[in-house]
Amino acid sequence: MIRMGRVVLRNFKNTEYGSIAFPTFSKTISEGLQGPDIVGIYGQNGSGKTSVIDAMGVLKCLMAGEALPSRVFDFLPCDGKSFGIELEFLLDQSKGRVLPGGGVDCGDNETSGGPWLLSYEVEVARDEGVGFYVAAERLKAKDSSSSRAATVILDVRVERRGRDFLRLDCSPSGNWGALFSGRKRDQSEFDLALHLANERNMSMVFSKSVFSRIESLYNSMADDMELLSKRSESAFHRILEPYIFLVPEIAYNAIDNMVVLSTSSHAEVVLNYLHIRSNSAMLGGGSHSDFRMNLLAPSVLKESRVASFKGVIAGINMVLDSFLPGFSLLVNDLGRETMEDGATGVRVEVLSKRGEAVIPLRCESEGVKKLVSITNLLVGVYNNPSAFLAVDELDSGIFEYLLGQIIETMSQYARGQLLFTAHNLYPLEKLNAKSVVFSTANPSNRFITMTGIKTNHNLRDVYLRDLELGGQKEPMYRGTNRYEIDNAFYEAGQAMAELDG
Repeated sequence: MIRMGRVVLRNFKNTEYGSIAFPTFSKTISEGLQGPDIVGIYGQNGSGKTSVIDAMGVLKCLMAGEALPSRVFDFLPCDGKSFGIELEFLLDQSKGRVLPGGGVDCGDNETSGGPWLLSYEVEVARDEGVGFYVAAERLKAKDSSSSRAATVILDVRVERRGRDFLRLDCSPSGNWGALFSGRKRDQSEFDLALHLANERNMSMVFSKSVFSRIESLYNSMADDMELLSKRSESAFHRILEPYIFLVPEIAYNAIDNMVVLSTSSHAEVVLNYLHIRSNSAMLGGGSHSDFRMNLLAPSVLKESRVASFKGVIAGINMVLDSFLPGFSLLVNDLGRETMEDGATGVRVEVLSKRGEAVIPLRCESEGVKKLVSITNLLVGVYNNPSAFLAVDELDSGIFEYLLGQIIETMSQYARGQLLFTAHNLYPLEKLNAKSVVFSTANPSNRFITMTGIKTNHNLRDVYLRDLELGGQKEPMYRGTNRYEIDNAFYEAGQAMAELDG
């Protein structure tokens, strides 16, 4: 099980500093809870809410061993050289762990250690020659059952000047130096893997090629354990063993259990592209597959995937009927055809049904299509304690009363974690005050939870009052005035009329 604890942003877009913590994280560490952990972010337009979702997208990409997309350049502040993100999270290995080579050890907790408290830090920097690059990464780990301080597993610092100069420093140098003592070939291959990962804008900690080189070193040293010096043996147990266990666990979790939906994901719905994420892994199945369908025309699926797709739709229908009574999806099979790769394909079209009325799903509202696209992910969060879903503008297109019911259900019964931004204030009445984070007008302290909230207070009413009167430790709203808005509309109209004249 992996649970997110706290995310910190530094110089990320318009956020100089901001920290958001999941409310039950400390209880998860001490009591092993697997219950709901929901955070809703509210605030003024342009106050940094989307930055949190974008930052989680960067973390998912890096931890999954994928290359950062070019749009990450836009997250760099115009007047700054770099941005940083830090994630604190918990890994409970008591239910089994991945071993080198892909095996699983389901030994008891005494053998595999207590839950791990982990910290992953990354810095992305600007460079005129390459646009941006991963300038620094650090992974730290602490066994929560131990009184020892956290151990730095791998810390990589990069200096780049265009495409022709790249220098790497790897620490803790004493430990890594001991590991590569007398193994120059292993070190050369390790250094090369680090360079290639950086040039491809990938994580140097979670890169598959870097892990492969370290795994090879691990196997070689394990075979020669009796011949190792005390210094090398100490480094082997102190940083190499934790790395070999932790990195695959984190990477698999990022791939299978972590989903980030930005506003660009919602744009797919507007353009009639339906992206259904069949996350059987989020339900503990261990694998996942996505279905992307152009609703403007029938889609062709490989024959081997049709049964899986129909099964996903059947599962979605179980929930959709509770969201939209009497509503269901149908899969219309339009016949077989040969695909470009020679495989047999099936042309399918997704239809919606209300009572006896059947229409193409593309004719439904954006809100209905959005509910269809996220339902499977919400099922994952409800059932899987390792599932993590981050959604920007969750309330967009969804009826506020239904949204409140969904949030209330998740906050009481879900086993996974949900992070969302929204503008609709009705869910504030359904969430615990500790589960609601507000963005502020102070970029140096961008996110706060409200103080002075009692059990009999209506959080929505308190928030609206504080927008008008203040009362929190940071200003929560950069003031607007109805009369100034009226005057601005008038003056803009006059200016445009002069241009037309």
